[in-house]
Amino acid sequence: MNKESFLADEPLTRWNEKVVRIRLLFFMLLFPFRLVFQGADIVHANPSMNQRAILRDGIFILMSKIFRKKILVFIHGWDDREFEKISTCRLRKFLFLKVYNYSDLLVVLSEQFSEKLLKIGINKEISVETTMLDESFIVDAEIKKKIDNLFDKKTINILFLSRIEKTKGIYEAIDAYTILKSKGFDVALTVAGDGNELAKIKLYVSGKKIQNVTFAGFVSGRDKHRVFMRGDVFLFPTYFEGMPISMLEVMAYGMPVISRSVGGIPSVLSDGINGFMTYSKDPEIFSSFVIKLLENRCLFHSIARNNARLAKEKFYSAVVGKRIEKRYENLLGENIPKSSECKRLS
Repeated sequence: MNKESFLADEPLTRWNEKVVRIRLLFFMLLFPFRLVFQGADIVHANPSMNQRAILRDGIFILMSKIFRKKILVFIHGWDDREFEKISTCRLRKFLFLKVYNYSDLLVVLSEQFSEKLLKIGINKEISVETTMLDESFIVDAEIKKKIDNLFDKKTINILFLSRIEKTKGIYEAIDAYTILKSKGFDVALTVAGDGNELAKIKLYVSGKKIQNVTFAGFVSGRDKHRVFMRGDVFLFPTYFEGMPISMLEVMAYGMPVISRSVGGIPSVLSDGINGFMTYSKDPEIFSSFVIKLLENRCLFHSIARNNARLAKEKFYSAVVGKRIEKRYENLLGENIPKSSECKRLS
């Protein structure tokens, strides 16, 4: 897990935050020596589109340029609000372009992001890729059985998994679920994740006396696997997004995705094939998508099967890793060592 996702995804004490910052400072100080003495040919930076990550990895890019290293920048998270600040402020735009145009290749999570970068003046090659998921817990036979059971399953389990924040669409998800319950559908809801809005959303659910809502908290590893195995539909009315890894994960577990057409999501999902998308935030619309699945189990099964197959073909870590290695080869113009032989600076 990179430092940025660690800071974003796990609650930290002030002491832990200081430790992370000290470690980052030492890494920056030692970075030029590692470039020289560890013999790196390519520097791979993984910023998100936020101020801290852009600044941090910009420093690494500048140091790498000084030592004439090939530079691949893979922009993972994307915040349109931050990009708007860069594109509308002359100084920030100048600095961003000056530094990030030193890259030899930029990789983004959707064609939309590529177009935005080109529009503000990025003049380097831009490639589109997906994030990768960990397939270590996935057993094909178990997933097939899970999907086949959709024809006869009585209670359908809806999953919301994310940071519990208003901008992730948690209230819209709860309201859509409430509509389904009010119409008599046999559904249950699992909310997985931690965040600033968790206490408030628990009060919201208890205040409205909404039944069959389980708060699983932050889950990882085997616990996350169990949550995914219980889930049947992924409901994610997020306001803005890059390419959510949770979406790729649930697809691997045969879950249709119901989300908004934002960020990199449309580059992966096809409406009616992998789930349903909308520009709206109206809970009625999200509930209507779930009803389509509940009332047409053949469609439900077909989408679940499509997603499991697509994830295996495109999103498994081994598959994405090979595509990234091919980009390394293209940058160097030669064959590179096998993954196990590659040197790592961090």
